[in-house]
Amino acid sequence: AGKTTLMATLAGERKPAAGHVKLGHNGKIGYLSQHADSASGDGTVLEAAARETGLVGQKVRDLLGAFQFSGEDVNKQLTDISGGEQRRLSLAILVASGANLLLLDEPTNHLDIESREALEDALLGFPGALILISHDRALLEAVGSRTLVCENGELANHLTGWAEYQKRRDEKEEIEQERAAAASRPAGKSANAKRRGSPGKEVARARRRVENLEKKIERAESDLAKLEDELADPAAWSTPGKTEAATRRHDEAKAKITSLYAEWEEADQLAREVAEAATI
Repeated sequence: AGKTTLMATLAGERKPAAGHVKLGHNGKIGYLSQHADSASGDGTVLEAAARETGLVGQKVRDLLGAFQFSGEDVNKQLTDISGGEQRRLSLAILVASGANLLLLDEPTNHLDIESREALEDALLGFPGALILISHDRALLEAVGSRTLVCENGELANHLTGWAEYQKRRDEKEEIEQERAAAASRPAGKSANAKRRGSPGKEVARARRRVENLEKKIERAESDLAKLEDELADPAAWSTPGKTEAATRRHDEAKAKITSLYAEWEEADQLAREVAEAATI
């Protein structure tokens, strides 16, 4: 609840109920609401795209082609296009608007499968930041790199996509359950005998989690090294937009490693506790 209100507030279309919204330096917002579309007025699809983006010639045609407007589609009158076409045109205009922060509220509304794939490709290639609200899990998993979770009146920032966040949440719940089980396990001969007959599943599971996190850390550090090699090319910093995108990617890669190390420390501590409890 309140997702659309949040987006409208971030976009400056609503006043916050409390506090204030502060946009970063040189920030430019592009906003697509759940129902409204940015392409309106008279003329054709091609004319509207050129008018709203400033692109001309083949560049504007290439933009429209990326959003499934080809051939005579670009010459359709705005008054004659469908809801899905209107949505695609609005998304095309928004991506090419020069905004470095896109606020997208249910962007796949009215879109067919091909149009959703085109949107996914466009967002993956977008150099700026993206705040996305969607019930389309495929889109979230494809383009999401950070998940903001509102729980118990607090906002938590997770440097993962939605699927990875869910996996980590489930693993954390399992860790807490194992820790509680280890802490409450009774001592004494009967308990010792019971444990000696156990295959040590809890210990093995805890150690597997540590090993899995070590592999994730290794991959994340390898990814960071590759990214740093890529960013060593001056072309990666040739424009303000590229500089901002490069800085963001590097910061996120380092933050991911920090987050994984924190998880590893917690998992390693749990593994030690479980192993110690199993030997009592």
